[in-house]
Amino acid sequence: MKTLIIPIILLVLSKTITSFAGVDEDIPTTLEPVLVTASRMPTKLEKATRSVTIISAGEIENMPVNSVPELLNYVAGIDMRQRNIHGVQADAGIRGSSFEQVLILIDGVNVNDPQTGHHSLDLPIVLEDIEKIEVLRGHGSSLYGANAFGGVINIISKKPDFKRRTKLTVSSGSNETYRGNLSRVFDLGRVSTRLSLSKDKSDGYRAGTDFDNWGIFSSSSLDLSAGLLDFSWGFQEKEFGADKFYSFYPSW
Repeated sequence: MKTLIIPIILLVLSKTITSFAGVDEDIPTTLEPVLVTASRMPTKLEKATRSVTIISAGEIENMPVNSVPELLNYVAGIDMRQRNIHGVQADAGIRGSSFEQVLILIDGVNVNDPQTGHHSLDLPIVLEDIEKIEVLRGHGSSLYGANAFGGVINIISKKPDFKRRTKLTVSSGSNETYRGNLSRVFDLGRVSTRLSLSKDKSDGYRAGTDFDNWGIFSSSSLDLSAGLLDFSWGFQEKEFGADKFYSFYPSW
Protein backbone atom coordinates (compact mmCIF):
# COMPACT_ATOMS: atom_id res chain seq x y z
CA MET A 1 0.00 0.00 0.00
CA LYS A 2 2.86 2.40 0.87
CA THR A 3 4.48 1.74 -2.50
CA LEU A 4 1.32 3.09 -4.22
CA ILE A 5 0.91 6.21 -2.04
CA ILE A 6 4.41 7.59 -2.66
CA PRO A 7 4.10 7.66 -6.52
CA ILE A 8 0.66 9.31 -6.25
CA ILE A 9 2.05 12.07 -3.98
CA LEU A 10 4.96 12.68 -6.35
CA LEU A 11 2.56 12.89 -9.32
CA VAL A 12 0.36 15.50 -7.56
CA LEU A 13 3.40 17.59 -6.58
CA SER A 14 4.76 17.55 -10.14
CA LYS A 15 1.42 18.80 -11.51
CA THR A 16 1.31 21.60 -8.91
CA ILE A 17 4.86 22.74 -9.68
CA THR A 18 4.09 22.73 -13.41
CA SER A 19 0.98 24.90 -12.91
CA PHE A 20 2.91 27.43 -10.82
CA ALA A 21 5.67 27.53 -13.40
CA GLY A 22 3.09 28.60 -16.00
CA VAL A 23 2.02 31.55 -13.87
CA ASP A 24 5.62 32.85 -13.61
CA GLU A 25 5.92 33.40 -17.35
CA ASP A 26 6.94 36.99 -18.13
CA ILE A 27 4.15 38.85 -19.93
CA PRO A 28 5.24 42.33 -21.11
CA THR A 29 2.83 45.11 -20.10
CA THR A 30 3.06 48.71 -21.24
CA LEU A 31 1.48 51.43 -19.08
CA GLU A 32 0.87 55.05 -19.99
CA PRO A 33 3.33 57.40 -18.24
CA VAL A 34 1.85 59.54 -15.44
CA LEU A 35 3.39 62.98 -14.91
CA VAL A 36 3.26 64.71 -11.53
CA THR A 37 3.18 68.49 -12.04
CA ALA A 38 2.71 69.64 -8.44
CA SER A 39 6.44 70.17 -8.05
CA ARG A 40 9.02 72.69 -9.16
CA MET A 41 10.10 70.23 -11.83
CA PRO A 42 7.47 67.91 -13.44
CA THR A 43 8.34 64.34 -12.42
CA LYS A 44 7.21 60.93 -13.61
CA LEU A 45 5.09 59.15 -11.00
CA GLU A 46 7.42 56.15 -10.73
CA LYS A 47 10.32 58.49 -9.93
CA ALA A 48 8.48 60.58 -7.34
CA THR A 49 10.19 60.52 -3.93
CA ARG A 50 7.00 61.12 -1.92
CA SER A 51 3.55 59.59 -1.51
CA VAL A 52 1.38 60.76 -4.42
CA THR A 53 -2.21 59.97 -5.45
CA ILE A 54 -3.49 60.99 -8.89
CA ILE A 55 -7.21 61.02 -9.70
CA SER A 56 -7.88 61.12 -13.44
CA ALA A 57 -10.87 62.62 -15.27
CA GLY A 58 -12.17 59.12 -16.04
CA GLU A 59 -12.11 58.16 -12.36
CA ILE A 60 -13.88 61.42 -11.44
CA GLU A 61 -16.71 60.69 -13.88
CA ASN A 62 -17.26 57.22 -12.39
CA MET A 63 -17.36 58.31 -8.74
CA PRO A 64 -20.64 59.12 -6.88
CA VAL A 65 -19.68 62.69 -6.00
CA ASN A 66 -20.85 66.23 -6.82
CA SER A 67 -17.93 68.37 -5.66
CA VAL A 68 -14.17 68.38 -5.09
CA PRO A 69 -14.48 67.96 -1.28
CA GLU A 70 -16.75 64.94 -1.71
CA LEU A 71 -14.21 63.47 -4.15
CA LEU A 72 -11.28 64.01 -1.76
CA ASN A 73 -13.18 62.06 0.90
CA TYR A 74 -12.18 58.91 -1.03
CA VAL A 75 -8.43 59.67 -0.88
CA ALA A 76 -6.51 57.92 1.88
CA GLY A 77 -4.84 60.24 4.36
CA ILE A 78 -7.16 63.22 3.80
CA ASP A 79 -9.43 64.40 6.59
CA MET A 80 -12.31 66.37 5.05
CA ARG A 81 -14.43 68.73 7.12
CA GLN A 82 -17.51 70.29 5.50
CA ARG A 83 -20.77 71.69 6.82
CA ASN A 84 -23.00 70.26 4.10
CA ILE A 85 -23.14 68.49 0.74
CA HIS A 86 -21.58 69.96 -2.42
CA GLY A 87 -18.55 71.15 -0.47
CA VAL A 88 -20.19 73.93 1.54
CA GLN A 89 -17.57 75.51 3.85
CA ALA A 90 -15.03 72.72 3.37
CA ASP A 91 -11.45 72.30 4.64
CA ALA A 92 -8.92 69.50 4.21
CA GLY A 93 -6.22 68.09 6.47
CA ILE A 94 -3.54 65.62 5.36
CA ARG A 95 -2.04 63.06 7.74
CA GLY A 96 -3.23 64.87 10.85
CA SER A 97 -2.33 68.39 9.74
CA SER A 98 -4.65 71.35 10.15
CA PHE A 99 -6.44 72.94 7.20
CA GLU A 100 -3.96 75.86 7.32
CA GLN A 101 -1.12 73.42 6.62
CA VAL A 102 -2.51 72.09 3.32
CA LEU A 103 -1.78 74.08 0.17
CA ILE A 104 -4.52 74.16 -2.49
CA LEU A 105 -3.47 74.85 -6.08
CA ILE A 106 -5.42 75.27 -9.32
CA ASP A 107 -3.10 74.76 -12.29
CA GLY A 108 -0.18 75.37 -9.94
CA VAL A 109 -1.56 78.69 -8.59
CA ASN A 110 -2.09 79.13 -4.83
CA VAL A 111 -5.80 79.67 -4.06
CA ASN A 112 -5.69 79.51 -0.24
CA ASP A 113 -7.54 82.32 1.50
CA PRO A 114 -4.81 84.76 2.68
CA GLN A 115 -7.16 86.46 5.15
CA THR A 116 -8.53 83.56 7.19
CA GLY A 117 -6.88 80.41 5.83
CA HIS A 118 -10.36 78.91 6.16
CA HIS A 119 -12.71 77.17 3.71
CA SER A 120 -9.82 76.54 1.35
CA LEU A 121 -11.97 74.28 -0.85
CA ASP A 122 -14.51 76.98 -1.70
CA LEU A 123 -13.40 76.83 -5.33
CA PRO A 124 -14.90 78.23 -8.55
CA ILE A 125 -13.91 75.12 -10.49
CA VAL A 126 -16.34 72.18 -10.72
CA LEU A 127 -15.74 68.48 -11.40
CA GLU A 128 -16.67 68.79 -15.08
CA ASP A 129 -13.73 71.20 -15.57
CA ILE A 130 -11.07 68.99 -13.94
CA GLU A 131 -8.56 66.94 -15.93
CA LYS A 132 -6.92 65.39 -12.85
CA ILE A 133 -6.15 66.00 -9.18
CA GLU A 134 -2.73 65.40 -7.63
CA VAL A 135 -2.47 64.82 -3.88
CA LEU A 136 1.08 65.04 -2.49
CA ARG A 137 1.35 63.87 1.12
CA GLY A 138 4.07 65.08 3.44
CA HIS A 139 5.76 68.39 4.12
CA GLY A 140 6.57 70.65 1.18
CA SER A 141 7.26 73.91 2.98
CA SER A 142 10.77 74.18 1.57
CA LEU A 143 9.24 74.53 -1.91
CA TYR A 144 5.85 76.12 -1.30
CA GLY A 145 5.93 77.85 2.10
CA ALA A 146 4.13 77.32 5.41
CA ASN A 147 0.79 76.29 3.90
CA ALA A 148 2.35 73.11 2.46
CA PHE A 149 3.51 71.64 5.78
CA GLY A 150 0.98 68.79 5.62
CA GLY A 151 0.81 68.37 1.84
CA VAL A 152 -0.34 69.79 -1.48
CA ILE A 153 -3.56 69.32 -3.46
CA ASN A 154 -3.06 70.41 -7.07
CA ILE A 155 -6.15 70.61 -9.31
CA ILE A 156 -5.44 70.53 -13.05
CA SER A 157 -8.18 72.01 -15.25
CA LYS A 158 -9.21 70.69 -18.64
CA LYS A 159 -7.77 72.57 -21.57
CA PRO A 160 -9.94 73.52 -24.56
CA ASP A 161 -9.14 71.38 -27.60
CA PHE A 162 -10.28 73.77 -30.38
CA LYS A 163 -13.49 71.76 -30.87
CA ARG A 164 -16.81 73.45 -30.23
CA ARG A 165 -19.09 71.65 -27.80
CA THR A 166 -21.69 72.34 -25.12
CA LYS A 167 -22.44 70.28 -22.00
CA LEU A 168 -25.23 70.77 -19.45
CA THR A 169 -25.37 68.90 -16.12
CA VAL A 170 -28.33 69.24 -13.75
CA SER A 171 -29.21 67.40 -10.53
CA SER A 172 -31.87 67.98 -7.87
CA GLY A 173 -33.09 66.62 -4.56
CA SER A 174 -35.45 67.24 -1.68
CA ASN A 175 -35.92 70.61 0.05
CA GLU A 176 -35.37 72.47 -3.21
CA THR A 177 -31.77 71.32 -3.49
CA TYR A 178 -30.34 71.58 -6.98
CA ARG A 179 -27.04 71.84 -8.79
CA GLY A 180 -26.40 72.93 -12.36
CA ASN A 181 -23.35 73.38 -14.57
CA LEU A 182 -23.19 74.68 -18.14
CA SER A 183 -19.93 74.31 -20.08
CA ARG A 184 -19.16 75.65 -23.54
CA VAL A 185 -16.01 75.48 -25.65
CA PHE A 186 -15.54 78.42 -28.03
CA ASP A 187 -13.19 78.15 -31.00
CA LEU A 188 -12.05 81.60 -32.14
CA GLY A 189 -9.34 80.76 -34.62
CA ARG A 190 -6.04 80.72 -32.74
CA VAL A 191 -7.80 81.05 -29.38
CA SER A 192 -9.92 78.32 -27.81
CA THR A 193 -11.81 78.99 -24.56
CA ARG A 194 -13.66 76.69 -22.18
CA LEU A 195 -16.24 78.60 -20.10
CA SER A 196 -18.31 77.06 -17.29
CA LEU A 197 -21.13 78.49 -15.16
CA SER A 198 -22.20 76.66 -11.98
CA LYS A 199 -24.97 77.11 -9.40
CA ASP A 200 -25.69 75.29 -6.11
CA LYS A 201 -28.64 76.02 -3.83
CA SER A 202 -30.71 74.38 -1.12
CA ASP A 203 -33.46 75.49 1.26
CA GLY A 204 -33.15 72.34 3.36
CA TYR A 205 -30.12 73.34 5.37
CA ARG A 206 -30.30 75.32 8.61
CA ALA A 207 -30.71 79.10 8.39
CA GLY A 208 -27.72 81.42 8.40
CA THR A 209 -25.32 79.10 6.56
CA ASP A 210 -25.86 80.58 3.08
CA PHE A 211 -26.21 77.51 0.90
CA ASP A 212 -26.68 79.60 -2.23
CA ASN A 213 -23.53 79.70 -4.35
CA TRP A 214 -22.58 80.35 -7.94
CA GLY A 215 -19.31 80.53 -9.84
CA ILE A 216 -17.68 80.94 -13.21
CA PHE A 217 -14.46 79.36 -14.46
CA SER A 218 -12.64 79.83 -17.76
CA SER A 219 -9.53 78.28 -19.29
CA SER A 220 -8.09 79.36 -22.64
CA SER A 221 -5.35 78.28 -25.02
CA LEU A 222 -3.62 80.57 -27.50
CA ASP A 223 -1.97 78.82 -30.44
CA LEU A 224 1.41 80.45 -31.02
CA SER A 225 4.14 79.46 -33.43
CA ALA A 226 6.30 78.36 -30.48
CA GLY A 227 3.47 76.34 -28.87
CA LEU A 228 0.34 76.81 -26.77
CA LEU A 229 -0.06 79.55 -24.15
CA ASP A 230 -2.57 78.51 -21.48
CA PHE A 231 -4.28 80.83 -19.00
CA SER A 232 -7.32 80.55 -16.73
CA TRP A 233 -9.41 82.58 -14.29
CA GLY A 234 -12.40 82.07 -12.02
CA PHE A 235 -14.89 83.87 -9.80
CA GLN A 236 -17.13 82.57 -7.05
CA GLU A 237 -19.80 84.09 -4.81
CA LYS A 238 -20.22 82.31 -1.49
CA GLU A 239 -21.44 84.09 1.61
CA PHE A 240 -19.68 83.16 4.85
CA GLY A 241 -22.79 81.94 6.67
CA ALA A 242 -21.22 81.60 10.12
CA ASP A 243 -24.40 81.02 12.14
CA LYS A 244 -23.45 78.72 15.08
CA PHE A 245 -20.01 78.26 13.54
CA TYR A 246 -18.10 79.77 16.46
CA SER A 247 -20.77 79.79 19.17
CA PHE A 248 -24.44 79.03 19.76
CA TYR A 249 -25.80 82.53 19.46
CA PRO A 250 -29.46 83.04 18.47
CA SER A 251 -30.46 83.62 14.84
CA TRP A 252 -32.31 86.85 14.10
